[in-house]
Amino acid sequence: MIKEEVVSDNASPFNIADNLNVPYFTDEEVYELLGQHETEIGQLFEDKVKQKISNITANQPGLVNTLIYMAKRARTPKAIKE
Repeated sequence: MIKEEVVSDNASPFNIADNLNVPYFTDEEVYELLGQHETEIGQLFEDKVKQKISNITANQPGLVNTLIYMAKRARTPKAIKE
């Protein structure tokens, strides 16, 4: 007879024990990512907007990508100026 043991430590299956270190983008990487977006979508960002995105997101990859995603959903054919 096989005895099955049930682990009841009340741990959530969504807890992650290991830390995932995702480094922040550099300003150059943010500008490159925005440039890729401009090429693929045709939506342009003025240089001061690129700098503002870099500043307000502190180059955090998740925040930068979220702002780009939101801009893509807006699909403004004109340059984003502010």
